[in-house]
Amino acid sequence: MNWGLEDVVAAAMLLSVAGIGVVLVRRHVHGRRQRVALIALIVLAFLVVWAELAVGIFH
Repeated sequence: MNWGLEDVVAAAMLLSVAGIGVVLVRRHVHGRRQRVALIALIVLAFLVVWAELAVGIFH
């Protein structure tokens, strides 16, 4: 792998946003079903963005 500074920054931002999203959901959503659904949505979005940035699945 040949990571540049922008790749490291993008990965850090992606992980940070996903982590903060999960923390916010856990703090503010009280229903178990809603909490699980929102966290699953965050994880799915994280994986889709990561895959797109890694290999360009939409191109």
